[in-house]
Amino acid sequence: MSYIKSLTTEMDGKHITCKIENTVISDARIVFEEDNYYIVQNLKNGSDCNEKLGYKYSWVVSDGSTDNLVSNGIAEIQLIETNYEIY
Repeated sequence: MSYIKSLTTEMDGKHITCKIENTVISDARIVFEEDNYYIVQNLKNGSDCNEKLGYKYSWVVSDGSTDNLVSNGIAEIQLIETNYEIY
């Protein structure tokens, strides 16, 4: 099983699973907003972004680099393949 090591703009809006500060997040998405990446989800309250895509909370990842993932407590990111459109 391979994990995502850094975030890119192509991942904006993608569904993921991850850990934030050792809390397993099984339903989340990546948001790129104002030069920062966020993980939007319903379990961990962090730095706010404007567009949470229907989730309660967002967690900042800064520039999405490996170092920033680690320093912001994010680990084990995996893309979730979806076979449906969300409107």
